Amino acid sequence: MGRLTPSFRRLLLAEIERLYTRFRPALRDPKLQEAFDALIKVWSGESAAMMMSNLPLPLDAMNLLANVHIRTEVERLKLRYKELWAQASLLRVNEKEGDESE
Repeated sequence: MGRLTPSFRRLLLAEIERLYTRFRPALRDPKLQEAFDALIKVWSGESAAMMMSNLPLPLDAMNLLANVHIRTEVERLKLRYKELWAQASLLRVNEKEGDESE
């Protein structure tokens, strides 16, 4: 006898397929479609984490993972912003020192 309850992975793949075939084409902006494609890559790579979330619906786990991914990107961008701000501050200090020596 076969399994009566589909596995989380099977449900997850079905949800991704459904969103890809129905939701993605409805996105008019190509940038949004690219962003959606990036989320699919994140979802595909972290299916084990989503299975371990014990959330009953794959879409809930997908949303949780998308939020974690976004938070990671925000932190990465904040760090990069601080680095660039420090570089710009050094440039301003060097320009002022150059102006004063003239």
